[in-house]
Order: sequence, then structure tokens, then C-alpha cells
Amino acid sequence: MAQADAEEDLAWAVSVDSTLVRANQHAGARQKKGGPAGEPADHAIGRSRGGLTTEIHLAADARCRPLAFVLTAGQAGDTPGFTDVMARLRVPRRRGRPRTRPDVALADKAYSSRAIRARLRKSAASAR
Repeated sequence: MAQADAEEDLAWAVSVDSTLVRANQHAGARQKKGGPAGEPADHAIGRSRGGLTTEIHLAADARCRPLAFVLTAGQAGDTPGFTDVMARLRVPRRRGRPRTRPDVALADKAYSSRAIRARLRKSAASAR
């Protein structure tokens, strides 16, 4: 990514989205509410309508190259996932500090909260 940024091949229009992945039935012990019993929080297995699921939040550049991703429990919302994936966005440069702020953030309706828009305004990125 550093080479792509140096050659100005990296478009700083970052797309963010998430998808749910269903966990195997043996991923955790059965429990009526919340996540599986005894499952650590960093394993990102949660309970949603479809059973045990994991949500993958991904930020990619305009050429569909992944820049950052975060795994959360399936019942977690998109707003916290957006904040975490944007915090992990870090492209090293040949010299100096890594770039962490996109020019434009593209996302669907799930990411249109006031908190996300305020965060993007603060970082001088435009939302589309």
C-alpha cells in the first residue's frame, strides 16, 4: 500500500461496509440470551436472529483493495464498527507518518448516523 500511495495509485475515496457470517453450530455452547457461554469478547461471536454470527466491517479503496477490517459480534451495530475500522485505517508512507484520513468516505444507509457524520466532519472527510 505504501508503494501505491507513493505512486498516487491509491484513491483516498474509502468505501466502508459490513457483512454477517454465520458461525458453525459448534462455535459455542448454547445459551438463551447474549453470546455463547464462556466465550471471550475478542472472539467476535454473537447471537442474532440467524443464530451465532460474526460481523465483518471492511474499509477498501476505490480499486477494492482492503485497507482495514474489524470483526465484531453479530448483534453489534454498524456505527461502532465504522468507528473501529476507521481508527484502524493506516497506510504507511515511505517517509513520515502513515496516512489515516480519507478524502471521501462512501457507505450505505446503515452508516448515516449523526455520530458518524460528525466524526467525518471533524476529520475533514466528506461523506457520500
